[in-house]
Amino acid sequence: METPRTEIPDPSHHRAAWRSLNGPWEFATDDHEPIRPHGERATGPHPGLPAQFHQTITVPFCPQSERSGIGLSGDHPVLWYRKRFSLSDSETRGRVFLTFGAVDFVGTLWVNGTYAGAHRGGYTPIRTEISAMVSPGDN
Repeated sequence: METPRTEIPDPSHHRAAWRSLNGPWEFATDDHEPIRPHGERATGPHPGLPAQFHQTITVPFCPQSERSGIGLSGDHPVLWYRKRFSLSDSETRGRVFLTFGAVDFVGTLWVNGTYAGAHRGGYTPIRTEISAMVSPGDN
């Protein structure tokens, strides 16, 4: 599968070394996980992954889109995405950021089981430093 949208999403954040994580991600819906008031999710320890990531979604497309490979319909209060990636020694030197071009509406990020941050806003980007959470090899 060809990786979609490989251009730098925000040229103002251009770096000599960067990588697009667009393409296939593991995906699951969770219709039973309780949501806190106003859509806020837990910000502490990882709340537990879904029992199964039962689908593959093509990022950066939203799950309602046919291009995502999902074509999701109906209301699902919680959506889970998971991506495994490897980093070289040189990629973990200096600062490492994880950037999502647009998230709607509440997003909570974990990297290697560690809480990395949260976001609230309509179709706006998230940029989180994850330097302390990644290591060379699989993440």
